[in-house]
Amino acid sequence: MPPRSPSFQQVLVEAVADLRTHGYDSKTRVQKWVRALRRAAETATGSPHLLEDEIRRTLRKAYSQQVTGGVLARRQGVPAYTVRKLSPTLQRELSRRIQAAADLITLNRTQAIERTLQRFSGWATAQNPGRVTQEKVREIKADIARPVRSQPFERRRVIIDQTAKLNSNINYLVASDNKAIAVVWDANAGRPNYNHRKEHLARDGKIYVLRDGWAYRQGLITKGAGIYEDMDGFGELPFCSCRGRYLYHLDQLPDDMLTEKARRALGKP
Repeated sequence: MPPRSPSFQQVLVEAVADLRTHGYDSKTRVQKWVRALRRAAETATGSPHLLEDEIRRTLRKAYSQQVTGGVLARRQGVPAYTVRKLSPTLQRELSRRIQAAADLITLNRTQAIERTLQRFSGWATAQNPGRVTQEKVREIKADIARPVRSQPFERRRVIIDQTAKLNSNINYLVASDNKAIAVVWDANAGRPNYNHRKEHLARDGKIYVLRDGWAYRQGLITKGAGIYEDMDGFGELPFCSCRGRYLYHLDQLPDDMLTEKARRALGKP
């Protein structure tokens, strides 16, 4: 078996030790370690093809649960066949989200490797032999390696965010196709360890009208808290965890959202 390549941590330990001993005595020395660190960092952060496979599996699983598994139909209270007939449109949204996630993760990976090499080069080119004490070595290595070390966490964040966007968008597409008229904003206020946006918390529980919904177009309802399409939607902003509950019938709306025309149609005083 061929010998295993050294890990990123092993290369970093050797690079820091070498620069502690010799200091910045030549450009060649630093470039040698930069090349070695780049190879090790690329291995440590995973192959782009393998990362894309992980993204594809995760988002397809989420899609399958929502669409094929019937979760979306049950949650919205619409017939399952109306969801199935939208399959081509929903599949296109799935493909968009897979591509978006893959692009973001690749970009983050590239930037993390470059930031790591920049941190190392900045530190290395300022070194004199024996300048760094042993007590500082651990702190220096941790600071240099932080962008690469954070990649698994950043990758999870991107996948979670793109999954939320996928769920939000396919819910909107199904709601629109099934003639939803409004949506109740759910800010997911009880989610722990999450930095909720104040403006989203302020929307919690409020009802927003869908611009192309039949009830609004026919003058049967007011705008309520506003037009949903006029603001950032559920999951649209980075790492937004807000959700919506779609409404389909006039009797699901409060009386103060009904116009006189709607009251007459419903036989209300």
